[in-house]
Amino acid sequence: MHDDRHIVEQRLDRVLHQRIKPAQHTHTLPMDIAVWHTPGEPVDVTQALNATYQPTHIGQPWGPAWGTAWFRLTATIPETWAGHTVEALINLGSTDERPGFQCEGLCYTPDGTPLKAINPLNTYLPL
Repeated sequence: MHDDRHIVEQRLDRVLHQRIKPAQHTHTLPMDIAVWHTPGEPVDVTQALNATYQPTHIGQPWGPAWGTAWFRLTATIPETWAGHTVEALINLGSTDERPGFQCEGLCYTPDGTPLKAINPLNTYLPL
Protein backbone atom coordinates (compact mmCIF):
# COMPACT_ATOMS: atom_id res chain seq x y z
CA MET A 1 0.00 0.00 0.00
CA HIS A 2 1.25 3.49 -0.81
CA ASP A 3 1.94 6.04 1.90
CA ASP A 4 -0.44 8.86 0.91
CA ARG A 5 -0.66 10.53 4.33
CA HIS A 6 0.54 13.88 3.04
CA ILE A 7 -2.21 13.96 0.40
CA VAL A 8 -4.87 13.04 2.97
CA GLU A 9 -3.53 15.64 5.42
CA GLN A 10 -3.64 18.33 2.74
CA ARG A 11 -7.25 17.43 1.95
CA LEU A 12 -8.19 17.49 5.63
CA ASP A 13 -6.50 20.86 6.08
CA ARG A 14 -8.34 22.27 3.05
CA VAL A 15 -11.74 21.05 4.30
CA LEU A 16 -11.03 22.42 7.77
CA HIS A 17 -10.07 25.90 6.54
CA GLN A 18 -12.45 26.19 3.57
CA ARG A 19 -15.58 24.53 4.95
CA ILE A 20 -15.64 23.81 8.69
CA LYS A 21 -14.08 26.97 10.18
CA PRO A 22 -16.14 29.38 8.03
CA ALA A 23 -19.31 27.53 9.07
CA GLN A 24 -18.56 27.88 12.79
CA HIS A 25 -19.29 31.59 13.05
CA THR A 26 -21.67 32.70 10.33
CA HIS A 27 -22.81 36.02 11.83
CA THR A 28 -20.52 38.60 13.36
CA LEU A 29 -20.66 42.05 14.87
CA PRO A 30 -18.00 44.45 16.13
CA MET A 31 -17.22 44.96 19.79
CA ASP A 32 -16.16 48.17 21.51
CA ILE A 33 -12.70 47.78 23.06
CA ALA A 34 -11.17 49.79 25.91
CA VAL A 35 -7.83 49.16 27.63
CA TRP A 36 -6.23 49.91 31.00
CA HIS A 37 -2.45 49.55 31.23
CA THR A 38 -1.61 48.40 34.74
CA PRO A 39 1.01 50.14 36.87
CA GLY A 40 2.51 46.73 37.71
CA GLU A 41 1.54 43.28 38.89
CA PRO A 42 -0.35 41.77 40.55
CA VAL A 43 -3.56 43.74 40.10
CA ASP A 44 -6.64 42.81 42.08
CA VAL A 45 -9.78 42.32 39.97
CA THR A 46 -11.62 44.94 42.06
CA GLN A 47 -8.95 47.53 41.18
CA ALA A 48 -9.16 46.56 37.50
CA LEU A 49 -12.95 46.78 37.40
CA ASN A 50 -12.84 50.30 38.87
CA ALA A 51 -9.93 51.53 36.72
CA THR A 52 -10.25 54.14 33.97
CA TYR A 53 -10.18 52.50 30.54
CA GLN A 54 -9.23 54.24 27.30
CA PRO A 55 -10.79 53.39 23.92
CA THR A 56 -8.58 51.31 21.64
CA HIS A 57 -8.99 49.24 18.49
CA ILE A 58 -7.86 46.02 16.87
CA GLY A 59 -4.24 46.21 15.77
CA GLN A 60 -3.23 48.83 18.34
CA PRO A 61 -0.12 47.76 20.34
CA TRP A 62 -1.18 47.11 23.91
CA GLY A 63 1.98 46.86 25.93
CA PRO A 64 5.56 45.67 26.24
CA ALA A 65 6.64 42.05 26.57
CA TRP A 66 5.57 40.66 29.96
CA GLY A 67 3.41 43.74 30.51
CA THR A 68 -0.16 43.56 31.72
CA ALA A 69 -3.20 45.25 30.24
CA TRP A 70 -6.87 44.82 31.08
CA PHE A 71 -9.50 45.11 28.37
CA ARG A 72 -13.18 45.93 28.56
CA LEU A 73 -15.16 44.49 25.64
CA THR A 74 -18.77 45.46 25.05
CA ALA A 75 -21.33 44.71 22.38
CA THR A 76 -25.08 44.57 21.95
CA ILE A 77 -26.25 41.13 20.88
CA PRO A 78 -29.14 41.31 18.39
CA GLU A 79 -32.48 39.91 19.55
CA THR A 80 -32.53 37.71 16.44
CA TRP A 81 -29.62 35.74 17.94
CA ALA A 82 -31.76 34.61 20.89
CA GLY A 83 -31.68 30.84 21.29
CA HIS A 84 -28.37 30.51 19.43
CA THR A 85 -24.90 29.90 20.83
CA VAL A 86 -23.12 33.26 20.95
CA GLU A 87 -19.37 33.53 21.39
CA ALA A 88 -16.81 36.32 21.33
CA LEU A 89 -13.67 35.44 19.39
CA ILE A 90 -10.70 37.07 21.09
CA ASN A 91 -7.22 36.85 19.64
CA LEU A 92 -4.73 38.71 21.82
CA GLY A 93 -2.11 38.60 19.07
CA SER A 94 -1.07 34.97 19.04
CA THR A 95 -0.48 32.70 16.06
CA ASP A 96 -1.73 29.17 15.41
CA GLU A 97 1.84 27.89 15.11
CA ARG A 98 2.19 26.86 18.75
CA PRO A 99 -0.15 26.58 21.73
CA GLY A 100 1.75 28.64 24.28
CA PHE A 101 4.39 31.18 25.25
CA GLN A 102 2.75 34.06 23.39
CA CYS A 103 -0.03 35.90 25.22
CA GLU A 104 -2.84 34.92 27.52
CA GLY A 105 -5.78 36.39 29.33
CA LEU A 106 -8.41 35.61 31.93
CA CYS A 107 -11.95 36.81 31.26
CA TYR A 108 -14.17 38.06 34.06
CA THR A 109 -17.86 38.89 34.28
CA PRO A 110 -18.76 42.51 35.14
CA ASP A 111 -19.08 41.52 38.82
CA GLY A 112 -15.51 40.10 38.93
CA THR A 113 -16.27 36.39 38.64
CA PRO A 114 -13.60 34.53 36.60
CA LEU A 115 -15.21 33.15 33.46
CA LYS A 116 -12.62 31.57 31.13
CA ALA A 117 -9.01 31.74 29.99
CA ILE A 118 -8.08 33.01 26.53
CA ASN A 119 -4.83 31.83 24.97
CA PRO A 120 -3.44 30.66 21.62
CA LEU A 121 -5.67 27.98 20.01
CA ASN A 122 -8.36 28.76 22.63
CA THR A 123 -9.85 32.11 21.63
CA TYR A 124 -13.60 31.74 22.17
CA LEU A 125 -15.60 33.18 25.04
CA PRO A 126 -19.19 31.99 25.54
CA LEU A 127 -21.62 34.87 26.09
